[in-house]
Amino acid sequence: MNLLKFYFSPKGRIDNSSYLLGEISLLAIVFSAFFLINEFNSLSSLFPIIISLCVYCSIILDIKRLHDHDSDTSGWLLLIAIIPFGNLYLTYKLLFAAGNYGPNNYGTRFSITQERLSKATVKLRNFLEDLEQNYPNNTDRQNILLLGEFIKQVDTDLNLEDLLMYGCKVEDLLTIESEINHSLSYLVVETVEALQRNALSGKPFSINQQQLSQVIIKLRNFLEDLEQNYPNNTDRQKTLLIAKFIKSVATGVRLEELLTIESELNHPLGYLVVEAVESLINNQRLGINFL
Repeated sequence: MNLLKFYFSPKGRIDNSSYLLGEISLLAIVFSAFFLINEFNSLSSLFPIIISLCVYCSIILDIKRLHDHDSDTSGWLLLIAIIPFGNLYLTYKLLFAAGNYGPNNYGTRFSITQERLSKATVKLRNFLEDLEQNYPNNTDRQNILLLGEFIKQVDTDLNLEDLLMYGCKVEDLLTIESEINHSLSYLVVETVEALQRNALSGKPFSINQQQLSQVIIKLRNFLEDLEQNYPNNTDRQKTLLIAKFIKSVATGVRLEELLTIESELNHPLGYLVVEAVESLINNQRLGINFL
């Protein structure tokens, strides 16, 4: 870490733990300076300078912590502290509120270098080759689960989770996907997006296989009935009917888990299930019930 940039440049963003560590370090410097000046009176003239520098650095850390939330949150939000109870909101925002996962207009939490991208590419390619060789009959959903667990593994050499989830922009992921040059490389972006969704929701990256299998069977039967009984319906009409059916049968299964079952449905209308699920997810986020 570049300490000069960390403490003196307002550019970029930092997460909760980095912010807290930085502020504790500044407090330690202030207390150390106070005790030294008590011991050596000749240094007393330096104390105001040290305090001023620490206050400046603290404000810089505040600004970069606010940058971590989203692209619209700037350091000017610090002025809310002058409003009654604004300091309580600001304390929550700085210390406790989770930041934005992935890149935003202020950059990324995790620094990206070509060396790290190359290492990630090699690791992912090797894993996908093993996956293809050892689990040739896996569905995309099963492969995404295995790839997600691999990405989340702790690795002292290269933390794939930090790199892919918090450091890479979309174009970085697409570059890695193309450089892997493997038939399963398209799963990388899907897996990272699934991990980010789960991280934001606070839920574990897992799927209840039994419940999901039952939903898949019910959906397949529903699609067959839909194709037989409503052959002249438009895709939009079919998507609405599928969405309504999903809401009635997919209890206990997270909607995001249904985004990867198209291949398992093995039905020509399977693509409409994905569209229906995406509509349900979007409306759920917006608090809209379109059915």
